[in-house]
Amino acid sequence: IVGSGLSSSIYQLGCCSWHGDSFLQCVVPAGGAAMLEQARQHIHCPLIELSGIHYVRHPVKGQFVRCVPEEEAIRQFLVFLETGKNRVRPVYDGIVLVSHTPDIIAQLVKSVKRSGLYDKFCKLVSAMGDLVTFTSQKQVTGRPYREGNNKTQNNNKTLETDYANIFGRKLCPHSPMTDDRARASQEIIVKLLDTSPNFNNFFSPYSSPLTSTKTLKLINFKSTQERQELFRPLELDIADQLRQQHGDLTVEGLYAPQGPSQSSLSQHVLAQSSQSSQSSPQLVASAVIRILMTAGFHFDQLLAMVKLRGIGDLELQLRTAFLGLMAGQSRQVVDQTILATRLVVRYFHINGGRTLEDLMSDRKVENLVVDNERLENSKDKRVKITEEFLPLKNHLLYLNGRSTLMKFACELSIQCLVDSGVRVDSLVDRCAEPDQGRGMTEWLCDKL
Repeated sequence: IVGSGLSSSIYQLGCCSWHGDSFLQCVVPAGGAAMLEQARQHIHCPLIELSGIHYVRHPVKGQFVRCVPEEEAIRQFLVFLETGKNRVRPVYDGIVLVSHTPDIIAQLVKSVKRSGLYDKFCKLVSAMGDLVTFTSQKQVTGRPYREGNNKTQNNNKTLETDYANIFGRKLCPHSPMTDDRARASQEIIVKLLDTSPNFNNFFSPYSSPLTSTKTLKLINFKSTQERQELFRPLELDIADQLRQQHGDLTVEGLYAPQGPSQSSLSQHVLAQSSQSSQSSPQLVASAVIRILMTAGFHFDQLLAMVKLRGIGDLELQLRTAFLGLMAGQSRQVVDQTILATRLVVRYFHINGGRTLEDLMSDRKVENLVVDNERLENSKDKRVKITEEFLPLKNHLLYLNGRSTLMKFACELSIQCLVDSGVRVDSLVDRCAEPDQGRGMTEWLCDKL
């Protein structure tokens, strides 16, 4: 997975069935330039672009796996599931998907819904389970993992850790692709059960139907960051309205920044405006969103409330929630909270008839424009650096008969040097140093 929050995307999708079939597909992140860059910097499987096509180099086989868009990867995955479901006669009632941690299930469903394939997914998948829940109730290295015992350690468990605890050896390969991870998960289940899983020993006690409360809660769960992203259109609107009003704002009391990043941002903004009594409208707008979330509000629920019960009910809910929060606050904080209530009500009065997808699409368009600008700047820089290596490329092709395979190898090697931050001048200087010899070769091999 790359990215975070609502815009997070699958980067690799892998699966292994009990028939012995496996599925692996690498995905071009759909979240714009920021996620593409994160994929390029992936520690084990960096994204590589050659002639406009994206690849991931398999860390074990050395082959280049072509990446496809997220929707295409989901379609191929559903075809794989359907083929496995129909492998026997009579066909299975449904498929049980098992992942290492529950959050993988939530991410998969999020991507399936984004691709508009959730109905087909529900026809194929009957239940879901996770390995963490399973191993927590089984004997591992002479002691059981208990649900309430050392939760921090339990939440930080990795597949590699579980595998080492159960088998007494490290997971191999050391940088597994997702299909290898799925296969390792199967091995763990078989090891702990001492047999293949069936309804009685695994599927019934350790998986939950797709329509169960547990699964629906997991699928519909939104992290704090995801909730903040949903509130983003409202936050931008509040900040814009506060700028237009030119009033005195405060970042004290309820509006005091919380967390290291917000505190440093607040100090920077206050330092910039030290000659005036005004604080940043953006800081205040962010604080309003934080207050709404603290009070238990969700953006999509507020939007639904306006549609079902009207703007009056929304205003009453806001006033009731904010009334308790304002106790003991200064007069300026109270006045600012009343103003914030009016701005929230105004936003939903104007946009209450629109859908959540429509409101979020406006934000996506803004992000896309910014990402495209960053991508263009990044591309221009990469092209300029790559052009510096053109004499080296031509020289290597001349020495090797200009073969297609060598051209591909040269382009990839130069791309690796560019991605590693190596410039032609620094490469020449390093080669010119006396007694480099073998050390230079080892350094270059490490970079490539």
